Amino acid sequence: MIAPTIGCSDVQRLRRAPRTQPDPCPFPILPRHARDALVLGVALLAFACAPAPEPAAPTPPPSIVIYLTDTLRADRLGAYGCDCGTSPRFDAFAREAVVFDDAWAVAPWTRPALGSLFTGIYPPAAEGFDRGLPKELATLAEILKDAGYRTGAVVANHLVNERTGFSQGFDDWNGGDPELYGISAAEVVRRGLRFVEAAQPAPFFLFLHTLEPHEPYEPSAEAYRLFGAGEVRRPSKPLLKRARVDHRTRRYLEGLYAGEIWDNDRAFGALLDGLRTQRALDSSFVIFTADHGEELWDHGARGHGRRLYQELLRVPLAVRLPGGSRGGAREASPFGQIDLLPTLAGVLGLRAPATDGHDLSPRWLGRQATPPAVELLSQTRFAKADKQAIRHGPWKLIVSRDASASRSKRGSVELYDLVKDPRETRNLADTRTDIVARLESRLVSRGLARSADPPAARELPEEDREALRALGYIE
Repeated sequence: MIAPTIGCSDVQRLRRAPRTQPDPCPFPILPRHARDALVLGVALLAFACAPAPEPAAPTPPPSIVIYLTDTLRADRLGAYGCDCGTSPRFDAFAREAVVFDDAWAVAPWTRPALGSLFTGIYPPAAEGFDRGLPKELATLAEILKDAGYRTGAVVANHLVNERTGFSQGFDDWNGGDPELYGISAAEVVRRGLRFVEAAQPAPFFLFLHTLEPHEPYEPSAEAYRLFGAGEVRRPSKPLLKRARVDHRTRRYLEGLYAGEIWDNDRAFGALLDGLRTQRALDSSFVIFTADHGEELWDHGARGHGRRLYQELLRVPLAVRLPGGSRGGAREASPFGQIDLLPTLAGVLGLRAPATDGHDLSPRWLGRQATPPAVELLSQTRFAKADKQAIRHGPWKLIVSRDASASRSKRGSVELYDLVKDPRETRNLADTRTDIVARLESRLVSRGLARSADPPAARELPEEDREALRALGYIE
């Protein structure tokens, strides 16, 4: 006996029909073999008529987290050879990351350094306190936002703010709260993790800018116990204002600086823990770096902004790839702050605007055995300082055009072989005049000739003056 034909609509009707009481068999009384055939036919038809499964959602692109520490020199971290105990969480992170041994800042103070990191463009020769981020330059945040990323920033440094254009492309900049400048690294991280929680599952770009260890150096009580050298605690600000300090005071201030690094490191560890808890760590690029370093009497001075030695320009850079790929790899080739934007765009397959930087994504991903030849520039026109530096291979040239050059024993031109003399103690300008001439010609071609007229002085807006006072730059 042939089983009666049943269509898809009948199967759907049977699925939806309410069962108010036991139903009699809906089909005529049939021999057992016919009933079995009918049941099998209905089952196969139901399977054929079932809705097609939804296509799997596409995997979102990796998120980006940049943790930028203000005023942190690389050689005060364990992963960069320091045995001072300041960075246990960063050192553990470095074992899961690609560590760049020779990352280079374009300036020894925050605003031009961060401007270059955001845009991939060298700061103009007239960069100063009165300049912000030009609106016509595309920023990393704008590029990622156009690609569908949620973009957020928590920034503790007063010098980079909405008024000076650094919030371009961010959906959320400090939650719109102008009172957040100056908050602790721990609070920066807490607010950043709240942004991550709200942004997921969309890909996000989170920029965190902590102020420690920027002066004044005032670490937590716990950090002071670890690095305070056993002295009775004294406020750092009066000591930092002294024109000269003895060896004991220097040691004390360096301990306070180390303590602030430790506090910052603990906050960075809290960020990693939070990303892991929110299951965002392994789906993100996590980047640890700094805007510039700090002089600690290495060349007879303290602070930053006015000179271009390695303690100011060599910054940490460690990149944890999604899933911890290539963890523990070391990259010896130079990497400039201007390279970050084109490299991130290259990793993500995004179109980037023309920049001064290079797409070094093959180096990040371990796909390029021979590093490209990179020429690096840095400059400062900070207060009365006016200096430029250029680096090519082992050679680094510093040209000074300010009044300090006439008073310096090193002269207005300094040349160092960073391979043989990484601490820049032997000025070779008088003996390697051929190298000096070649590098000076490169400065001219890049628009940083020392024959250029200095920029005209401009009155600082009161908002800038207030921010600079808060950071100890001016009275």
